This record gives sequence, structure tokens and C-alpha cells, in this order.
Amino acid sequence: CSDLEHTISQISSEDLSGGREGVRCEGCGIPGLEKEPTVLEWNNEMGHFTWYKERDGNFVDLDGEVKGNCVVDLSDDFSCTFFPNPSPMTGVSQLRCRSNFNADVVNNR
Repeated sequence: CSDLEHTISQISSEDLSGGREGVRCEGCGIPGLEKEPTVLEWNNEMGHFTWYKERDGNFVDLDGEVKGNCVVDLSDDFSCTFFPNPSPMTGVSQLRCRSNFNADVVNNR
């Protein structure tokens, strides 16, 4: 949970067009009901990218240029409660990725 306190939440969305920020995931699981994602799209200060399981795990930018590669990784789940919210925040990892990017631009907001 201490790692989670230092992360930036990205809102879930069904549509990231028009510059909307957030994350869209097809097939993502929830803790205890894990299933493998097939598409994961994110749009934030780093850029707008989409990962496709059927494309050898590559993620691409809006121009279709490969920017990195990911594998499905459902190994990390969490349930954390943060004051003053009494409801726990829960989740499970979806991907483990490699690229030349880092998250500094997002984490230093």
C-alpha cells in the first residue's frame, strides 16, 4: 500500500478520443476474477498509446509506431484503505512493459 500512496491514478474510460486522459481496458480483470486483457489504451502527459495482445504484445502511439512491448502480468494485487476514505481501493496488475519511456512526467505533476 505504501507504493500505491505515491502513484498517480488514471481514470477508467470507454473513450479516450479527443484528448481525453485516462485508461481504457478490454478484458481487464479484478482481484479474484483475473482474466487477461486484450487491449489496454492510455492517454496522459506521456502520450497516447495502445497495447494489443494480438500484436505480439507491442504498444504503439497514434501513428502506429511501436514504442515498447508488454507481457500480461496479473501477479500483483492490492486492497488498501486510505484515510479519510473508509472504502478500500482494490486492483490487480495487468501488464509488465519495457520501453524507452519512464513515468517521470506523470509522477512529477
